[in-house]
Amino acid sequence: STTYGTAHTDYRIFNNKRTVATGTGKEFNLSKNIKEFCSYILGQGSLDFYVFLYEDGTVAYADNNGESIKEFNTLKNIIKIMPLDYSRKVEWDDGKMVDLKESTVVAIDNAGNIYDLGLMRNK
Repeated sequence: STTYGTAHTDYRIFNNKRTVATGTGKEFNLSKNIKEFCSYILGQGSLDFYVFLYEDGTVAYADNNGESIKEFNTLKNIIKIMPLDYSRKVEWDDGKMVDLKESTVVAIDNAGNIYDLGLMRNK
């Protein structure tokens, strides 16, 4: 099952469109103009996932410690980024069913294709 998640919304894109400041004090200075920003807890842990959609339709993210920015080189013509919560049921060896809740950020291109950025980040 899937539901739309709630991204951390406490952030500000400065007038120059190349700087994002988050509510936790992180600041990112980027090389391109930013259209959208999404900060979200990835997976089941507490790792913040910072994603940037540039005005040219490309997408980038901050690495694990937030110190460097990496682009998803294969993604082009992206029109929207958004958080997504999902769950999956797993049956353990003893027959117990467990509902695992996870989260990610997805990107949607102009053709309607959806990309799981949490999975792509790990490749």
